[in-house]
Amino acid sequence: MDRLFPFLRHACLVVLILLSACSPRLDLYSGLTESDANEILSALISAGIPADKIAQKEGFSIQVPSPRSADAFSTLTAQGLPRTKQNGMGQVFKKEGLISSPMEERVRYLYALSQELERTLSSMDGVVVARVHIVLPERLTPGEPIVPSSAAVFIKHQADVNFSLHTGKVRSLVFNSIPGLSGDAFEKVTIVAMPAALTQAPAASVSVLGPLQYETQHQTLLLSYVVGIVLLWAATIGAVFYLVRRRYRVVSTQVDGPGPDAKSVAAKSETATSGTTNSAAVDSPAVSAATVRSAAAA
Repeated sequence: MDRLFPFLRHACLVVLILLSACSPRLDLYSGLTESDANEILSALISAGIPADKIAQKEGFSIQVPSPRSADAFSTLTAQGLPRTKQNGMGQVFKKEGLISSPMEERVRYLYALSQELERTLSSMDGVVVARVHIVLPERLTPGEPIVPSSAAVFIKHQADVNFSLHTGKVRSLVFNSIPGLSGDAFEKVTIVAMPAALTQAPAASVSVLGPLQYETQHQTLLLSYVVGIVLLWAATIGAVFYLVRRRYRVVSTQVDGPGPDAKSVAAKSETATSGTTNSAAVDSPAVSAATVRSAAAA
């Protein structure tokens, strides 16, 4: 039994190593927030791609099998994931120096305003990418013509979403969110909506092995599981055979007595013992006669 347990332990270790080595995984993204990681994980699982969310010291990472990495990247790109991080007004208007020029203040203001609108539009269902460009008139000297204010919006939406139904709401939202826009909202705000390319994961080729059907790209993983099961069964059969053989030896020894080797060893031991006794008995009279002669001479 002392030799059996180390054997089983090593066999199980070999099986685990084979299973882990035959199914490599790849990190798609790391350092993600939990909300972004959950969104990416949901998109991959909906597309039929196995994925895992792994917690790290800084954020989360998404892992997929290496053979499915290309399909995973195509799926996420089509859905605009992970989403681009937009800076809020507090981050944009953060002053690093004591004094800011009027041009810097204006650029920061326009950028912050467009970022806030992009964040709002990106939160709409079906929107993949949202970009907002704002044109506001500068403070001109008296007599110069005033440049009219305007805004342009670019929306990239999912292919299965009819975004034309929401164009009027988006135009009204942008028009009322930008100070300085006046007149007709249809003329001042331009909206361009474009569907994203519909990419689908390629159909997996199916292989047949007797009554089993499996995807060809999972052949390596299936082979690793088969090898692991065979090794585990071999270890189990070897352990059972070892125990049965050991038990049979114990039982046969108790029923038939000691084997021929044990009997020969016992006979040799008895012969050696009797020989030693006889030699002692033969030598004892000689010793006694010598003792008597020495006493008579004295």
